Amino acid sequence: MKEMMKQKRNIWLSACLLLAFACLATQCRKAPGNQTGPEKNFQYKITGTLPDSLNGAVVYLRALRVFDRIGVDTTTVRDGQFTFEGTYEAPAVGSLRFERDGRFFDEVRFVLESAPVEFTFDGQAFHVTGGRRTMAMRECEALDEHNDSVWRSYGGSRKLSQEMNDEATSENRKAEIQALMDKIRNDYTEAKRDFIYRNADNVAGAYAYLLHSGMFSTEEKEALESTAGEEFLSDKGVKRVIASRNGEIGRKYTDFAIEDSAGNSYMLSDFVGKDKYVLVEFWASYCEGCRMDIPKLKEVYAKYKDRGVEFMSVTVDYKREAWLRAMKEEDMPWPQYHDLNDACGELYGRISVPFSMLISPDGTIVETELRKLNVEEKLQKFLN
Repeated sequence: MKEMMKQKRNIWLSACLLLAFACLATQCRKAPGNQTGPEKNFQYKITGTLPDSLNGAVVYLRALRVFDRIGVDTTTVRDGQFTFEGTYEAPAVGSLRFERDGRFFDEVRFVLESAPVEFTFDGQAFHVTGGRRTMAMRECEALDEHNDSVWRSYGGSRKLSQEMNDEATSENRKAEIQALMDKIRNDYTEAKRDFIYRNADNVAGAYAYLLHSGMFSTEEKEALESTAGEEFLSDKGVKRVIASRNGEIGRKYTDFAIEDSAGNSYMLSDFVGKDKYVLVEFWASYCEGCRMDIPKLKEVYAKYKDRGVEFMSVTVDYKREAWLRAMKEEDMPWPQYHDLNDACGELYGRISVPFSMLISPDGTIVETELRKLNVEEKLQKFLN
């Protein structure tokens, strides 16, 4: 009983925290699309007050761009204080990461902006104050923390799933568990969607949109983007979300430049429209999932290569040497090319590989995500 009361109290406190964040965000935000535009080349100042026990800790300031962490500056905690000052090109989700004696602890997110940001640590948790973007980012983080606390109060999603799949669990109990899990997921989805709608004028909203764009239908995305602010739309992550629609089934493919191992340049259009289907497989030498798919792709290629389909692999490797080495190791019998200008990311909005698409002879994308478990089944629909 005490444990149950404690769980309920923790959930109540989390809900109160979320309400406070939401009220602050509502008071501070400007209507999406009505602001003058993102800040450019602004001065920032970040200060922190920490216990003396953390003197000597190294603090790393980084900017998050899509899923890359870009180092901005580094400092050391002295007399319980640290400060960062400088100029940055445009508002960006930032993070502070702390290192002590070779061990990293805590990574706290905020927004790198012109408004001063202040960090304090009470011995258990960091507290952050700053401008409207930073406070929006803290609200976004609080939503995640609240969702995690709700799952933990029921033992976690894995425990609930195990109970639901247990043969000894009654059908009534299974229905209860399913309803509970659906409610937790739906509550989180609605909270995140609401956050994104309210912050479709700043980089905190853009960051959440990149992570959770799957919560919106294509029509909802287009409606949201049509009224979003310049800062939101100019974010690299949002541009990826928008570009990802170029890879949707039913769309005409978007052309891009590629290069073979000998340095010869081509366009994708040099291969599409030759009375054959073209299976384009984006991959990388460092991508374990990509390389695990290759044996099955070889098997399917041998079976279907003379039945109206052409395979081509396009690497997104930054290092040419790594690509050439992996290409030799895998010995794929179909043409191999290098993505010269990050078409996978910039034109098709992908943030990871593998990504594949099947293009029909008239240039329409008819299938995507052809992996080892489904590639043959998906090909058969068109080649038979």
